[in-house]
Amino acid sequence: MYRIVIGLVLSCLYLLIFSGSVDWFESFNLTQAAILDPKQPTLTRATSGLIAVYLMALASVYFITFAQETHQILLGYYLVFISFAIFYAF
Repeated sequence: MYRIVIGLVLSCLYLLIFSGSVDWFESFNLTQAAILDPKQPTLTRATSGLIAVYLMALASVYFITFAQETHQILLGYYLVFISFAIFYAF
């Protein structure tokens, strides 16, 4: 039960971060907006890196909420740590 609550909280937090509703990670939001701007050509690496961050966030919520084995749950927490490390790197 507690893993479902953690998954819901993480989902809401990721949604707020990726939508730019909170200014905790303002430089990440500015970079995300610059990469996704249709007027400027973007690099394939930048776009694939942004997709990787989205997938890590999605995978972390999935592994924490729905996984049954211990190593998968730990992988979910590890992905949360890596995702927030990337956010703080900006």
